[in-house]
Formats: sequence, C-alpha cells, structure tokens
Amino acid sequence: MKNKLQNFVIILSLLFCANSYGQQGGGFDFYTLEHQRAILNETQSPPPIDDKTDYGQEKDSVIGQLKVITENEDTTNKIVPGDELRISYNDRSKKEKAIYRVSEKGEIFMPLLGSTKITDLNRKQAREMLNSMLQEYIRNPELELDINAEGKYMLIGAVGAPGMYKIKPGLTLMEALLDGHYDRSRANLNSVIVIRGQNTKPTIMRLDIHKMIKRGDRTDNIVLKPGDLIHVPTSFIHNFNIFKDAVLKYVLDYYTLGGGNVLKDAP
Repeated sequence: MKNKLQNFVIILSLLFCANSYGQQGGGFDFYTLEHQRAILNETQSPPPIDDKTDYGQEKDSVIGQLKVITENEDTTNKIVPGDELRISYNDRSKKEKAIYRVSEKGEIFMPLLGSTKITDLNRKQAREMLNSMLQEYIRNPELELDINAEGKYMLIGAVGAPGMYKIKPGLTLMEALLDGHYDRSRANLNSVIVIRGQNTKPTIMRLDIHKMIKRGDRTDNIVLKPGDLIHVPTSFIHNFNIFKDAVLKYVLDYYTLGGGNVLKDAP
C-alpha cells in the first residue's frame, strides 16, 4: 500500500512539472490553443443581431469612416509623375471610366481636354480642376478621381485603423484584418464582407474568418486583390437583404461611383 501511494505521488508530481513546463514554453504545451483563443478573444462569437434591426449605428459608423477616408485621401497626397489616376465622369447618359498614367512631364491626356498638367495637386484640387474643364463640353460631369486605387484596398467597420492600404503580393484577408487592428471586442469575424470588381455589378462575398481561428479552416481566408473593399461588421448578419439595404448600399455606392458625391447627401 505504501509503494502504491508513493507511485501515485510521483505520477502527480510528473504531471504537475509537465504542466508547468508547458506553460513556460517548453515541449509540453497543453494550453497553446486556449492561449491563442484567449489572445484573439475568439472563444465565443459576438452576440447575434436581431433580424428586425435597422443597423442604424452600423450605418452611421460606416458613413463616418468613409467621409474621413475621403477627406484624408483628398488632401494628404499630391500627384507625381508615374501615378495612375482612375477617372470617371458623366457624359450625357453614359458613365465614362478610364485609368491614366501621369507622364514624366506631369501630364495626362484625356478626351476633350487633351494634355493637361496635373502634378503637384492633391486629389481634391485635381478633381475640381478637371471637372471645371469638362463643364465647357459636358453639363454636370460630376467627375471622380482616385490616385493609385488599383494598388490599394479599403478596410472599414469594426477596425482600429480604417482607411486605404497599399496591397502586398499574397496578402490574405486575415492579414489585412490584423494590419487594420480589428476590434476584438466588437468585430464579428463570421460575416466579413468583401466587395470586389468596381463596376455596376460588383461581387459581394460574405466570409467566415472565425472558423479559421477556431478550427483551422482557411477556406474563406482569401487572397486580396487590388481594389477590394473589406467591411467588418459588429454582429452576425442574419438577414443579408436588410443589411444590404441599410448599410451596404452606401458602401456599394461609394465603391462603384467614386465616393465624394455619394456621401454629400448621406443621412
């Protein structure tokens, strides 16, 4: 009996030592998965949202972020030779869109306008100048302009640093969320929205990143492409149609029409 008791004490001691060793980063790490979940605050999904919600707070937050991003992009960077400008404007009943590369002389060549010097202007100044010039030929062109948009993606929603980011080769959705410091107490990673393809019918994807963290399933951890727009909601989107009408239509309008004019009349 005494020997059995001693053996039992030895076994308990070994288990305790292995446990302690694992917590200190040694070979027996019993808590690695739990530690990762705790660090990411992903042990539970954020509370689901009611189907009947009007997503008012989410809409207000998104519109506020888009306005700030637009203002920053308007005034921060000046156009230099080599930049690519994505320009769109109304020509009667048709929407004209094209990408122009700024020449070494600091000029772009546009239909109707010919060679036009554009360097040393910020986005707002360039947009206003070109719009004014087009008004000599077209009534209400409502010109929109983006600088190097083809090499960037946008991140909005429950993130600490919403804005435009330069895209890196092979950048995944999860890496983009980490770069943007997604809000671990508010972000719902079960319903991350990615909008792709800036045209009248962009592709809208609802992706589940939470399952990668929880089960290692990387199916939805897609590689981003230039021009992608990522929206991180605060709750699981049960009724996608309600969410689209209440929130996503502002994002879609901003995404497909160029931003500035869309947000002027936003409530």
